[in-house]
Amino acid sequence: MNGERGGRRCPSFHPSGEKISHIRYENGPNIAIMDTCGKNIKIILKASDIDAIELCHPRFSPDGSKIVFSAQRPREGSMVWVMNTDGSNPVALAVGNEPD
Repeated sequence: MNGERGGRRCPSFHPSGEKISHIRYENGPNIAIMDTCGKNIKIILKASDIDAIELCHPRFSPDGSKIVFSAQRPREGSMVWVMNTDGSNPVALAVGNEPD
């Protein structure tokens, strides 16, 4: 389903085991959160929100309060970013494409 509308990839479980973050394609790549049963899908960050052309590897922080991910902007290399789990306050941290 990669690249297809609604396609999901790069899943990561919340430390509580109750949610999953993933990349979801709807008019481009987005970071979304859903219940472990696949319901209550909520897009929390669109690539266009940070002028990115690709989003990858969303992972919850060990305490579940943040999501780290990688994003690529036009004419830039991949950068590691962090944001709150509601998608607010995205901040670029460093050059790289694997936030693990």
